Amino acid sequence: MFETVSANADLQNEINSLSMQMLHFNTKTTAAGFFDIDARLLFQIAGGGATYLLILLQFYNLNRNSSLT
Repeated sequence: MFETVSANADLQNEINSLSMQMLHFNTKTTAAGFFDIDARLLFQIAGGGATYLLILLQFYNLNRNSSLT
């Protein structure tokens, strides 16, 4: 039982050390160095997809309404 507690304490210390290193280590994810991949880009992609879907829905409704008459 004491070995488990000691192993958990060692694991907790390693996790704390890793989290501190990651906090102070500035990383950037890029697409082959052309542009950064970050939250801003992901929001732009989601916004573009939503806009595309809205336009598609408008054309679908236009086509559906014109076929009813």
